[in-house]
Amino acid sequence: MKSNPSKIFSVIIPVHNSSKFIGANIFSLVCIDFPSDKFEVIFVDDASSDDSCNVISEALDSYNAKFDYRILRHENSAGPGIARNTGLSIANGEWILFLDSDDQFLPHALSELADYIYSRSTEEDLDLVFFDGLKSGLSFPKPEIICKHACLSENLSAKTHVEEIKSVLRLEFDEHVIFCAFSRHFVNRSGLKFESGIYEDVLFISQALILSRNKTHLNLPLYVKVSRDNQITGSFSLRHAESYLRSRNRIWEWLKVQRNLSLHELISDYHFGVRGAMGILYRRSSTEISSNLRIDFDVELTMIAVQLFDGFEKIVTKPPITELDLVCFSRYRQLAALGVI
Repeated sequence: MKSNPSKIFSVIIPVHNSSKFIGANIFSLVCIDFPSDKFEVIFVDDASSDDSCNVISEALDSYNAKFDYRILRHENSAGPGIARNTGLSIANGEWILFLDSDDQFLPHALSELADYIYSRSTEEDLDLVFFDGLKSGLSFPKPEIICKHACLSENLSAKTHVEEIKSVLRLEFDEHVIFCAFSRHFVNRSGLKFESGIYEDVLFISQALILSRNKTHLNLPLYVKVSRDNQITGSFSLRHAESYLRSRNRIWEWLKVQRNLSLHELISDYHFGVRGAMGILYRRSSTEISSNLRIDFDVELTMIAVQLFDGFEKIVTKPPITELDLVCFSRYRQLAALGVI
């Protein structure tokens, strides 16, 4: 790590029809308690149909932003992952942070993160620094911790490679890239790129955790996730459910082509994660899909899973271990008893 990089952080913000809330996002960056010449902000507009770009420019001028920034625009929408790739391709900071356009950093975020990184830089070259996050919004008058990396600790790097992979497969850490700082040198060295579509960060963060040599966890909330009704992944639909399952399957497909891995050693953890993912989706459908549509929804969801996961019936009918296992096991048995699967 360089001792005095010209830019310590690059903050990459994918933007799509964000004109109504990007102002609060920018205001949080203006309020950052950190030298403005030590970080840059890269806005990548993913072919918005509103006036997001103009609103960004006006807000930056209105708030008299002192940090360096760039505003890029895609002519055709390709999703937040591809927008993040565009930002990565021009980032100059030693560390990369991803900020969603409707979210915010806490004022101390960059200073706490920089202090933590440089306090450890004499010991090791870090690849990843995980941190925690808060949730805020109309239904959250007082911000609540939503991202508390329970499986991460100061000795995270002491985990074996196989243990790290098992944690990924078993859904034991938060799958959002917004709660992690990435060394730019590590990202370039690893050749990490986002795929298109939604839930694109699930594969990216999983690959990053598995490929990284040194990673750690800063036990502080630095990020505020703002809840609103029309987020891309905030409304539950079959399309969203399928995309999430495909993201889990892509991790396994990627592991299959990695060298020196015994899939036999990992298969039970993979199955555990499949049951957990289905448990999450079945539970969400019970609260977010109307009762007269839920059976059809869950049948279609199950058929998608059957196509994606080999031996799905055996995976989900194993005796339940956790609450999510029980949700998955019970719902699958109900559908089977009805003769619809």
